[in-house]
Amino acid sequence: MVTINPAISLEPKSTSNVVRVAVPASVHNNLEMIQKVQREILGKLGCLACCSGWDIRFDFQKQFVVDKNMNIKEIAR
Repeated sequence: MVTINPAISLEPKSTSNVVRVAVPASVHNNLEMIQKVQREILGKLGCLACCSGWDIRFDFQKQFVVDKNMNIKEIAR
């Protein structure tokens, strides 16, 4: 017999607790830098020691610009 704790919700979390952080590849691929970003974000959310209750999503960011001559330049990596 399986019992389910009624205090545990199986419903998806509210999207109000989602925090999106866009980082360039130079940060994403560097453990020390990503940890620094995480500390800063946690500080802004109110607690340097935990992320409980927050759904923090790190998005790998690459951005390109196309000029009028159709030249493509990467501006974030």
